[in-house]
Amino acid sequence: LRFCFVFLTIAALSFLGVGIQPPTADWGSMVRENASLIQFAQYDLKAGLTPLLPASAIALLTVAVNFVVDWFLHHTSGIKD
Repeated sequence: LRFCFVFLTIAALSFLGVGIQPPTADWGSMVRENASLIQFAQYDLKAGLTPLLPASAIALLTVAVNFVVDWFLHHTSGIKD
């Protein structure tokens, strides 16, 4: 859970411009750099979906880490369903 909190905090700070600074790449700054393309979705669908790719990667990683940690804790705790 701490990993997800730290990861989301770094991504949010980078989105706001106070996190990891260029030239180091991270998903939060990728979303920020491409956020203006959302308004062009009506003209070019591919350009409109560009900011959603790193945002969905952030969401997918945090959900996947939570599932793996929950699965690991369930199997190592010895509690039977």
